[in-house]
Amino acid sequence: MFDAIGVYARLFMMIQPIFIVGIPRTGSTLWSNIIARDPNVMRFGEMHFLNPWHQDFRNFLRQNVGDLAKDNSVETLIDILFSGGQYAGLRGNYWEQIQKINPELLKQRMQEAVLASDRSLASIFRIVVDEPTRIRGYEKCLIKFPVYFSYVRLLKVWYPNAKIVHITRDPRATAMSKTNDPGGTGKRLPRHPRLGLLIRYVMKVFVVVQYIWSSYMHRKNSGSNNYALFRYEDLLANPEHTIRELCKFTGMDFNQDMLNPRKGQPSSLTGERRDGFDVTTAARWKQGLRPLEVHMITWVTRGSMRRLGYNPDTHPVYQGK
Repeated sequence: MFDAIGVYARLFMMIQPIFIVGIPRTGSTLWSNIIARDPNVMRFGEMHFLNPWHQDFRNFLRQNVGDLAKDNSVETLIDILFSGGQYAGLRGNYWEQIQKINPELLKQRMQEAVLASDRSLASIFRIVVDEPTRIRGYEKCLIKFPVYFSYVRLLKVWYPNAKIVHITRDPRATAMSKTNDPGGTGKRLPRHPRLGLLIRYVMKVFVVVQYIWSSYMHRKNSGSNNYALFRYEDLLANPEHTIRELCKFTGMDFNQDMLNPRKGQPSSLTGERRDGFDVTTAARWKQGLRPLEVHMITWVTRGSMRRLGYNPDTHPVYQGK
């Protein structure tokens, strides 16, 4: 018999998550490193709970767990999550992190919480976010890409008190970066060396499609008090102002360490990892894209850039570049 009273008592400690959503290669590691400078925020990695392009948590449940109305299926779910095995649908290092957070206690608490819940996808999501955060003694946590950006409206229903940080970046820079993405394109190219040009072309098209889609999703979600858009170029142009706006939105206290974030991911063009804010990265895509590609991406996405709130022709980060 699980401790139902203990489960419900823990629910009074409300967790306030900060979720980073958006297109990959838009600076999520940099934004995460900034937020992680707040000592009151528990930092997790990427989660990918819901994603239309890859097998996600829903696929994982169907293939490995079965009907959660059965208590033994709940036990199977929790056993797998702490087994250390590799399962399709559990993408992102979040799933590795939780196995290192007092695993015996966390496993027990998560199983109790799922058994006491309605066992819906929403309940499981809240449990896997809340319980690790509680065990570490935090009231706030940060998770990158908990869901694909098209699920933001659902995320707001699941977590009304969450702060959703939608990050975006110039689509030309994102397209260029995606062609050398070590976690995606970089893995495909060695497997299919003869298709290198085609793979890179498809990745650029995919980025453009996602970017346009994200601009419409932003228009649908803007105006709510738990959602805000932040632009990579604004961060480079005026770091302190942008970070103070981020802190105001998320309820964090600004501190000077946020102006000196840890090194981010390697540049897709140079392979270097740099500290702080490197303003030259804003226009580095000009070295990696052909003039015709620049023209086409700019033409196709100009309306989307406008919906996302900036004009690349006049943004200060590009001046003199």
